[in-house]
Amino acid sequence: MEGVLLCIAATVRLNIATLNPDSFSSRLANMVPAITILPFVSSYACTDSARCPMRLPSALLAVLLLAGSASAADKPPLALADLPGPFTWQNQPADYRAENSFTLSIPAGRATDWFVSPMDGARRDNSPRLLFTPAPDFVLSAKVTAQFHAQRDGGGLVLYVNDGLWAKLAVERAANQHATIVSVVTRGRSDDNNSIPLTGPSIYLKMARAGDAIFFYASEDGVKWFVVRTFSLGDAKDLRAGFTSQSPLGQGCTTRFDEIKYAARRINLWTGDN
Repeated sequence: MEGVLLCIAATVRLNIATLNPDSFSSRLANMVPAITILPFVSSYACTDSARCPMRLPSALLAVLLLAGSASAADKPPLALADLPGPFTWQNQPADYRAENSFTLSIPAGRATDWFVSPMDGARRDNSPRLLFTPAPDFVLSAKVTAQFHAQRDGGGLVLYVNDGLWAKLAVERAANQHATIVSVVTRGRSDDNNSIPLTGPSIYLKMARAGDAIFFYASEDGVKWFVVRTFSLGDAKDLRAGFTSQSPLGQGCTTRFDEIKYAARRINLWTGDN
């Protein structure tokens, strides 16, 4: 009987954990059978007072099981390195993982992208992005690793002012199946700059702002940096920075950010030295 009860509890937790956190109706629909079955579990789990002197009420069991299935919406506020909070999501994913103060994993679902076609202005904006407000002058870097499955799977660092003014620096899987550093700057419509091919799915990426100037960098070891591109988003006082993952043509891609570093200061933009 104890094995059966454990299986029931695990099944209930699994059903709840796989819900879409943004769908209240889905939560409610799955909570009803879970709560219905718990009186049965409670009555059979503790019929022997000698073996189970602390009989748990059904309602308490329900709370315990539900509490164990945290989704992205249920998790406590993020704390990453020295990044200033609070953090906000755009297109929040079903889940994410922050293993410590310096590591973050963001899963992107199928057909997720952030791009405005330079040809006809067609807009795609459904990739998950975690944003924060940096200092006026700042530098943000991380080791970025994308779990490639399809062409254009990838992830990286982003800058956001509004829906028509933003930029991203990413590692993507190119048409030749190799990882490539890609940067996009959007002013109404997006450009698309495919720059350096890579030998693997990981690369150190960095962005820095000094005044109105913004520099994107890449590095193989996180020490020696080369400039990917330079540009400006103007005097954007409401600029936000952050992280993203995408899978425009695939079924999903998870991007991992390790060694996250942030500093609220102006650096030498041409060398990338902190």
